[in-house]
Amino acid sequence: MNKTVLHWLQYVIILPILFFSLFITSWTASYLSISEDWKQHIVFTPQTAEGSNQIYEIDKLLYAFKYNPVFTTIFVLSIVYLIGIMIIRWLYWRKHKTGLIGLQLMIVLPIFLYTLLVTHSTGAIIAVEKNWEKYLVFSPKSITDVNQIYYIDRLLYASQKSPISSTIFILSFLYIIGLIVSKIFTQIRFRKNLNT
Repeated sequence: MNKTVLHWLQYVIILPILFFSLFITSWTASYLSISEDWKQHIVFTPQTAEGSNQIYEIDKLLYAFKYNPVFTTIFVLSIVYLIGIMIIRWLYWRKHKTGLIGLQLMIVLPIFLYTLLVTHSTGAIIAVEKNWEKYLVFSPKSITDVNQIYYIDRLLYASQKSPISSTIFILSFLYIIGLIVSKIFTQIRFRKNLNT
């Protein structure tokens, strides 16, 4: 079996495992934010933190590990495995000088998927806003239910509330499109050279 195919096969298998375990780990960790005694569970977050929204991510990860060690361990191991695949792919590229677009796609795709998840989650918070009508741009002003809000308005809301992750989401999406277009043009040029 070709090494490139083997690397991509491992990548395609580990990526869903990573994001499923991320979902379960995040879900478990979110209970720390709504817990009454959240200050008793923090290790790295300063005790002077005033609200549960100031809890460091490492404390959320430790909390998730305490209450759901299996999925948290799978999550951490899948990150390590994914990084290992990327390093092996990078070493392969350095040796053979081929597969740069695939390597870039391997790196950018998890970033895109993670920021998509964060942006989507942040956009869903518009439903609990008291004055959600003021955030509507594309949705009709006449709607009365938060379930009728257009997805584009949810994304715009997320970009206001979490501009860094939304910007990374948009840039990684554009980068992936650029990689795909570049690969298509490379293949077209390659086929033209074969025919001439």
